[in-house]
Amino acid sequence: MRCECITDHIRDKKLFMPRNLQNSYFLQHTDHWAQALLSPFRHTLQHSITWSGVGVHSAQVTKVSVYPYHPRDQEQYGVIFCGYPLTEWSLSQSAYATSLSHPKIGQKKMTEHLFAALYAAGINDVKIEVKGEELPILDGSAWSYLKPLEPVYTQSKEKPTAKVPRNWTTLPQGLTISWLESQLQVLSIPGEVERLSDSECLPLQVSLHLNLPPLEDHSFHLLSIDDLYRRIIPAKTFGFLQDEQRLKSLSLIQGVSYENTRIYDELGQAINPPHIPDEAAAHKILDFLGDLYRLPHSLKGRIYIERGSHELNHRLVSKMMQNEVL
Repeated sequence: MRCECITDHIRDKKLFMPRNLQNSYFLQHTDHWAQALLSPFRHTLQHSITWSGVGVHSAQVTKVSVYPYHPRDQEQYGVIFCGYPLTEWSLSQSAYATSLSHPKIGQKKMTEHLFAALYAAGINDVKIEVKGEELPILDGSAWSYLKPLEPVYTQSKEKPTAKVPRNWTTLPQGLTISWLESQLQVLSIPGEVERLSDSECLPLQVSLHLNLPPLEDHSFHLLSIDDLYRRIIPAKTFGFLQDEQRLKSLSLIQGVSYENTRIYDELGQAINPPHIPDEAAAHKILDFLGDLYRLPHSLKGRIYIERGSHELNHRLVSKMMQNEVL
């Protein structure tokens, strides 16, 4: 797979772009997100941001805030989630969303969309506070989370965190993880990983094939910065009309609407059609990036995923955190 340049994509304004992002704001600021994501240094925020909205499962109004974080020493770098390092949180549930738990806090659900936005913004060090058990669904993608993050990261070398190098980990060739009908395989080869270290390339590239009836089989290949910001981050969560009553009987999807969820009928046709081709597979990659944000280091490599699931994502996270593949 060829690595593609940021500048080529930003310069070509005729490339595909969701209708709701067809504005000068996006075109002017994509390069800033990319510079932070690809920077060799760590980044934090300049000021706090708060989002509020309903939870997709609980339908309760909830709130999440992010704050600048300037650790005193290198061992304290990373994400502080509800008062504790994110690495101390464990997976408590992976069906229909990611739920993390801490013995002193309890559960926090639907973390993946905010985490995907923080990844895309290049934010390595941040404090996060959640009021309620579930993070708000907002528009069903990571775009509403990412957009206000754009002006607040810093690349200034005067800032303490920007002087600290990011920790990178290369995924080992041939690693395979399976769970039910989902499988993940690392495709990277040594020389290729070195090319992924180039400042003009996306360090973590993901290809995902989605076989999920009644949807038609389709795939998405995240190869470039342009793919990430224009097609992955805006991809909405999705569900099936045929599952509605069953899930509601389990006290799930109480806050689902056509504004925050792509709904497919029994024939696999979207009732509220997407503007992003292969959106369901794209959203699976969004969830994957959000789930990987739990790792205290940044990954390099190329991955192929068949079908995909939160459980599969967290099995990879668990392996990495247990140093089984480092």
